[in-house]
Amino acid sequence: MNLEDSVPEGYGMMKRVIAIVLLLVLLCLVPVTAAPAIDVSVSGTIDNMPFTPGQTSTNSSGINLSISTSEITTGWSLEVSDLSDDGKPPSNAGRLVEWDGSQYVTPNPHVLGTNLTVTGYGETDMNNYTAVLGPTGVIIESGSTNNTWSDIPIIIKQYVDYNDLHLTGGNVYKTTITFKGTAT
Repeated sequence: MNLEDSVPEGYGMMKRVIAIVLLLVLLCLVPVTAAPAIDVSVSGTIDNMPFTPGQTSTNSSGINLSISTSEITTGWSLEVSDLSDDGKPPSNAGRLVEWDGSQYVTPNPHVLGTNLTVTGYGETDMNNYTAVLGPTGVIIESGSTNNTWSDIPIIIKQYVDYNDLHLTGGNVYKTTITFKGTAT
């Protein structure tokens, strides 16, 4: 005798419906956790940083960050890189390159001889580091707590060698720094 033969007609279908509903209820009870997140916003520019040959120029008031983290379980980090934006030759990543106001000078731009350095300014619950700017991301800030920090200054330094050329005709030295946050 088959078990279904002893069940009244239509009752077997009800068992399947109850089993499906029970399965859906159990699936809804699985906890859903939010993914770790970091939100980074950058404000400011450095329009005029005086250079003196044989010295390192420093700016700590031109660029500020705001960082907000949530659902951090392991940690977070913020890295900087020079992705050679705006048509900058990739071979000059990390260095200030001659800009004519609308584009990088070609075919032979003046390029400062040393890479720019970028330092994070450590706030409470935050570690800071100095990065030599280049094409690969290097960490300048990290932490392991959920928090919101506002108006964090970024320190930019540029050594100017005696062989670095003074620009004329309104041209300036330029680079673009890319900030990337990672949360875990």
